[in-house]
Amino acid sequence: MTGIRGAYLEATASVLALLRDPAVGAAWERPSVLKEFSVRGLAGHVGSQVFHVARALSSETPADPPSPSSAARCSWTTSS
Repeated sequence: MTGIRGAYLEATASVLALLRDPAVGAAWERPSVLKEFSVRGLAGHVGSQVFHVARALSSETPADPPSPSSAARCSWTTSS
């Protein structure tokens, strides 16, 4: 499988492998590399993205899709 769906399946397999890694469970309550997240919180966030992307891929393309410049209006893309 190629294209966006193939990339999604490959990324999903990578996420599952990461979440199954015993090191993740061992560090579950520790801070992650992102200061706002524990390992548990980051694992939950990353794992949930699998479902968001699946829903997006199964949807019709919007008539007026967001442009890359719309991300510049999000505070998280400009904060340091």
